[in-house]
Amino acid sequence: MARRIQSPSSINMYKRCPRKYYLHYILRKPTKPSIHLYRGSIVHSAINQFEKLGIKTAIEADFQPLRAKLHIIYKNEWKKQAQDILKLHLQKEELLSFYTESLQMLDNWLQEFISEHARGPPQKKVELKLFSSPEYSIMGIVDVIKEDENGIAILDYKTAKDPVLSDEYKLQLAMYALLYEESFKKRPTQVGIHFLKYKDGIKMIEVDDGLLNLAKKEAKLIHINTMSNDPKDYPCTCGGWCERDFI
Repeated sequence: MARRIQSPSSINMYKRCPRKYYLHYILRKPTKPSIHLYRGSIVHSAINQFEKLGIKTAIEADFQPLRAKLHIIYKNEWKKQAQDILKLHLQKEELLSFYTESLQMLDNWLQEFISEHARGPPQKKVELKLFSSPEYSIMGIVDVIKEDENGIAILDYKTAKDPVLSDEYKLQLAMYALLYEESFKKRPTQVGIHFLKYKDGIKMIEVDDGLLNLAKKEAKLIHINTMSNDPKDYPCTCGGWCERDFI
C-alpha cells in the first residue's frame, strides 16, 4: 500500500488519538464546524490578504490608516462566513466577544508588522506550501517565512488562548524546519509561533540537529503506524472525545 502524504497536523492528531486520525484521514469524516475554526480561518486570511497589498514602508504614525485597511479586509472575510457562523447558534454576546477579540489579535499583529518595518522589512514568503523528499513524505503550509540579516525565520500564526510552546507545537515547528531544509537545501535559523492574542506574543526556538532529528523520527514513525486501513489498528486514547468532533 502506498504511503499517505502526512502533515504536521495529521502527525499531531495521530499522537493525540489514533482513532481520531483514522476517522479524519482514512474514513474522511467531515469535522463539525466551530467558531474557533471559522475565526482562525478568517484571521489568517485577513493577514495574508493584507501582506499581499505589498506595503513597502510603515512607521508608527501609519498605524491608524493601516489598521483601517486591515479591519476592512477582516470584516469582508467575516461576512463571507457569516451565514455559516450563524448556524452555530451562539449567543449574541459570545459571538461579539469572538469578533472583537479577533480584531484585537489583528491589531497586535499589525504592531509587530510596523515594528519590523522600523527595523528594516525582511524579505517574506507567505502561505507557502512545502513538500519533503519521498523519504519523509510530508507536506505543510507555512504562514510566513522571513529572511533578513539575522537569518531565516519561519512563523506560524495561532489564535490559541495559551501562549505556550507545547510539545505539539514544537513538533509542528520541527516539521516546518525539515520541510524548509528539504525544499531549499539550507537550514532555517529559527522557527516559532506568533500567539496573536498577546502583544509580544512571538515565541521562537533555534533550529538545531536535535529539532530536525525529532521531525525525521516522527515522520518515519507515522508512515509505519498508518499503513493499515483496519480500524483495530487505530485505538482510541482520548476516552471517546474524538467521536464528538465529527458529523
